[in-house]
Amino acid sequence: MSMPKIKKLKSGIFFMNPMVNGVRYSISRLTAKECKEEYFKLKAQGGVNKGFVSVANLTVGEVVDSYIETRTNVLSPSTIAGYKRIRRNHFQDVMSKKVKSIRDWQRIVNQAAETTGAKTLTNAWGLIHASLEAAGVDVGKVSLAKPVKKDAHFFEPEQILVFLDAIKGHRAELAWILSLHGLRFSETRALTKISIHDENIYVRGARVRDENNNLVYKESNKTEDSKREVPVLIPRLYELLKAADADKYLVELDESQTRKDLIKICRDNGLPVLRIHDLRHTFASLCYHFQIPEMQAAKWGGWSDLKTMHEIYTHLAKADEEKAARKLKAFFAS
Repeated sequence: MSMPKIKKLKSGIFFMNPMVNGVRYSISRLTAKECKEEYFKLKAQGGVNKGFVSVANLTVGEVVDSYIETRTNVLSPSTIAGYKRIRRNHFQDVMSKKVKSIRDWQRIVNQAAETTGAKTLTNAWGLIHASLEAAGVDVGKVSLAKPVKKDAHFFEPEQILVFLDAIKGHRAELAWILSLHGLRFSETRALTKISIHDENIYVRGARVRDENNNLVYKESNKTEDSKREVPVLIPRLYELLKAADADKYLVELDESQTRKDLIKICRDNGLPVLRIHDLRHTFASLCYHFQIPEMQAAKWGGWSDLKTMHEIYTHLAKADEEKAARKLKAFFAS
């Protein structure tokens, strides 16, 4: 009998589904060569009688754990940490059940949707589905509600000046000013004093949480375009750099506390309540205000394509259109 066909799944895992001694097995590995080696080992040892277990007899949790393990040296520490959070916190009703006992995944997903937001559910099911697919389990067609895309929030140009004045001397001032230059919070945490020179911020990496919640540096950012030079726009940045330690990272802040501090600053000064990431959107909105081309704004902000910039620019253009219409209506109403 010829060796069963090895398939490469969408997840990047190589998979084969051989029959040995009347039992169907699932073999999934990072390479086709490893798949083949595991198949011959399975045949040589007689399958189930020698310690191999059919995937159908595994629990969903065991299948997910196996998938995460195969991706640990392939994906970033923050992605693996996210996978493990999903493993701990989502689809807990089925994690201990045998894969073979589950017949209706759509019903399970529908039940999860009753208590889980659409975006979170999409991410959680994405891991479960990839794990089952890598193990050769056909879950059938499962539909998810599409996440509702929220409008980007940001400060208006005049509000930016109020904000900058309000944060002077705050422990997070440097981090927020860097975010207003279009940097992700993870990127601000990877900067050192020497990252800012020649009137540019040189963005080359990020610091993210690993599975043990420790900050680790990674060279490659979210996209290759994340490696970039951003012109220093806010002079106050140079003043803050003078007091910075050359041998340490510029930003050593707890993200949760920094988020709470930002909310308080906004409320205390009558400003729209923003998240840290919204300061990045504020950078994009300011580029729009000064008619910076989308492509240039995307380059400075490290967006890999123009989609995000276009969505923000389109939203702002519509807002300008509505303001203009209100002015005309007010004229005729007077």
